[in-house]
Amino acid sequence: MKKLVLLFAALLLTGCGKQEQTDTEEPTPTTNTNKVDGTTNSKSVEKKPTIKSMLAIVGQPLTKDEEIFVGRRKGEYQFGPDKPITHVEAIYRKDHTSSIFYLHHELDENGKLIQGEFDRQLAHGIWRKKGDRLYFLDLVFDDKKNPEKYQKVIEAILIESGKSKFVYKIAESKDEEGEIIPESILNEESIKKFEHPEMRAYNFADTLESFDLLRAYRNAKEPEPFEEGEEVKPEEPVAKPTEEAPVRPHLKYETEGDAVTITGCDKNASGALIIPATIEGKPVTSIGFEAFLYCTSLTSITIPDGVTSIGGVAFSICKSLTSITIPDSVISIGNQAFFFCSSLTAVTFLGDAPKAGERVFDEISTIYRKPEAKGWGETFGGRPVKLISEKP
Repeated sequence: MKKLVLLFAALLLTGCGKQEQTDTEEPTPTTNTNKVDGTTNSKSVEKKPTIKSMLAIVGQPLTKDEEIFVGRRKGEYQFGPDKPITHVEAIYRKDHTSSIFYLHHELDENGKLIQGEFDRQLAHGIWRKKGDRLYFLDLVFDDKKNPEKYQKVIEAILIESGKSKFVYKIAESKDEEGEIIPESILNEESIKKFEHPEMRAYNFADTLESFDLLRAYRNAKEPEPFEEGEEVKPEEPVAKPTEEAPVRPHLKYETEGDAVTITGCDKNASGALIIPATIEGKPVTSIGFEAFLYCTSLTSITIPDGVTSIGGVAFSICKSLTSITIPDSVISIGNQAFFFCSSLTAVTFLGDAPKAGERVFDEISTIYRKPEAKGWGETFGGRPVKLISEKP
């Protein structure tokens, strides 16, 4: 797994995509059918990208042929004629990255639909288009790395394409265990905005430009071992706790210069979380994009004084979070930072009003501030503002 991370980083940093596209791709045979006797002749006319060349294309300019594929879409996938429909929302960006949300129907042990039960899955990966061929490589599912065993470039054939509609199919194939994967048909149509909460962070114009896929992959959890009898090692803490501010649960972070950004948290975290003011002797200055997304069991979070920015979607879908205090050092809060926090009724600010993105809070939140603080109006981020003395 470390080799893939290093390869990914090296390819993105060195910009060696064009060379890899020509040197490492594998021929994809196409078949011509003889109309007289029905025999087939195979010849290699296309080259299927390898994993290495797919990684290399991230951040590379789009071809003219690929420009039409960029956008937000919703659709339906059917993975085999007897399988239920999977609903999808997807964004295909200009840097060749993609984020695809799957809403799968839950099945019982007999393979029958469980009414009203769904499995929700968000995948981050890479896309590419060459003529009538589309290629996809998924690297992250939810907060976990896609195991190397299952990383493969998926090839699809475009059946219909236009400004607002794309239909393509993936041919029948075999998985790693030799099981048949039936042919699947995928229908997508262009949309302006996503509806599902997992995708609403990508409703803004700049989200079509690029996505930090390397960071998402680096911060994702390692997959659990598949071999029977293989020992599962306990996860090591990423952030080193201090005695004054114990870190519970595990935090992920990045250091740039003398500043630390919190980039992730164990999704199984529960109860109260204290973010330390310093990690390895350096101050924590920001909460990164999606850092606490889906931490649904956290009830309270302490943000240390010294944090100046809270990234977009940083605490979204923290459904058990009931209250939070924002220190006076915070000067900016990103889009939907606390959106879909369905229990967050009180947000207390200790300083002046920071710069805020769109739809920062859910509809149940009330903002409380100090009377001497500046820059406040009757509302903030679309939510009512009251004095701390009015707090119930």
